[in-house]
Amino acid sequence: MKRFLVCFTVFTAMFFIVGCGGSDGGSSDGGYSGGGSYSECYSGDRRCSGSYSYYCDGGYWANDEYCSNGCNSSTGRCNSSSDSGNSGGGNSSESSAECRNGKYQCQGNYSYYCENEHWAYDDDCGELGCDSGTGQCNKGECTSGEWTCAGDSGNWSCPCNGGHWANSEDECDMCIDGCNASTGECVNDSSKCTSVGGKMWSDVFTEYDTDYSWDNAVYICDKISQCGHNDWHLPTIGELRALSSCGLTSPGGSCGVTDYCLSSSCDNQACAGCDANGDSSGCGFNKLCWDTIFWSSSEVSDDSSKVWIMNFYGRALVGSLSKYQGIWSICVR
Repeated sequence: MKRFLVCFTVFTAMFFIVGCGGSDGGSSDGGYSGGGSYSECYSGDRRCSGSYSYYCDGGYWANDEYCSNGCNSSTGRCNSSSDSGNSGGGNSSESSAECRNGKYQCQGNYSYYCENEHWAYDDDCGELGCDSGTGQCNKGECTSGEWTCAGDSGNWSCPCNGGHWANSEDECDMCIDGCNASTGECVNDSSKCTSVGGKMWSDVFTEYDTDYSWDNAVYICDKISQCGHNDWHLPTIGELRALSSCGLTSPGGSCGVTDYCLSSSCDNQACAGCDANGDSSGCGFNKLCWDTIFWSSSEVSDDSSKVWIMNFYGRALVGSLSKYQGIWSICVR
């Protein structure tokens, strides 16, 4: 117990000597007493105690100056003032300066700049982060939420991701009706789309690629943006049947090919559709009046090389076709 009291007394005396050191605080040992390994602080640390500013010198607190305008507890330095706050014995504006004007630094994800020799908030660097080398927010090409027209023909609309423009087809939309150079988004021409059977149907895909194979039709419907929407898909055979005005192949008709029966054995006589002479509209029994052949997304379950299609050339029949043939397509959402 006696040994503890002696040690405690010595330590208290050491701290008192350091804390009450002269205002010049300029000795090379900075208030360091003794050669022990104990340290009170780390080099570069600063703190306030009352109206005095202290700095860490050699592992121990040393008096820096008296702060006539108060001490900033956040920085450990004297507050600046128009009269420089000099209590005598040196240039106070120099000793209380935190930084050199014009400099920047990062603090977490925020950028600060030096104004009147003190750090001031500059900006929240957001998703781009702060560059520790420059102290400023990383500069991106764009801001999240923006879009730009891209591609050789300018018919792709690409979003801003992480401060940079997306440049892959996986991230961009194909603008069937063109891209608006002012907004960077696909043109929204709602007149190109029609609602049938409770769903929205796109314009017919006929001109944006010379490859009308099934794989390409699947890809196109996944990528297009039209009428303000980009959530299209190639219709299933059941969805395509909603376009038929022929009772045999329209929804609920006796054609055996449905979304739940996709093998070649499901193809019965009713799937041959209606007699063309019964079509007074001249639209091939197509409610959208497209007398052509459309791909479905439904593969023939017992022949992976074929896909179910609807042929609106006069009969509105349900049939199958090799994936590698070239026919038109329409998208649905």
